[in-house]
Amino acid sequence: MSLNELNAISPIDGRYRNKVASLAPYFSEEALIKYRVQVEIEYFIALCEIPLPQLYGFDNAKFTALREIYSNFDTKDAEAIKEIEKTTNHDVKAVEYFIKNAFDTLGLSSFKEFIHFGLTSQDINNTAIPLSIKEAMNSVYVPQYFTVLAKLEELSKEWATIPMLANPVNGTVVNAPKMRTVAPPAVSRALPEEATPPAIAFFKSGSCLRSSMMRVLMKIP
Repeated sequence: MSLNELNAISPIDGRYRNKVASLAPYFSEEALIKYRVQVEIEYFIALCEIPLPQLYGFDNAKFTALREIYSNFDTKDAEAIKEIEKTTNHDVKAVEYFIKNAFDTLGLSSFKEFIHFGLTSQDINNTAIPLSIKEAMNSVYVPQYFTVLAKLEELSKEWATIPMLANPVNGTVVNAPKMRTVAPPAVSRALPEEATPPAIAFFKSGSCLRSSMMRVLMKIP
């Protein structure tokens, strides 16, 4: 069955697919597999750089070839790992075997038993997933956030002379960048106590989110 809007499990991969396609390189299953490969490779390189005694003779010039395993990762590679998983019945173990096969191809068979050395599957997942979030934030979310902010700032100037109802509680009306007061209508008092121009509110909420995310993401390798 080929994926289309009617057989997708959720609307994200159905009717809204065209809105989130830019996130596929970060949050699809193929992307997760690729990030797992990246973490495994970088961990092995880190062991070589210590150096772990058993890896003392590893040629550091091979690091570029190792990094190409994940930098050149594509759908065909992901399918190969899924094929291995049919035997292992374990997603991270399938990644490990895929990399071992790559080591054989590169003539590095004598070092392949140090792939995934001392690690658990969750060590890989708990690094791969935050890394995908960090890169999605940097490459997709933050640039789009500033695009929306710029548009709001543009519209605030374009609509500067148009009154905008902002707080029916005390009758404050935003006429960006000016404010004027009108008689308050009878409505629920469960509304905000302050009126804030939309662009400023968006900027404040986005700044808080960005600051919170950056505090978390800065801890990710």
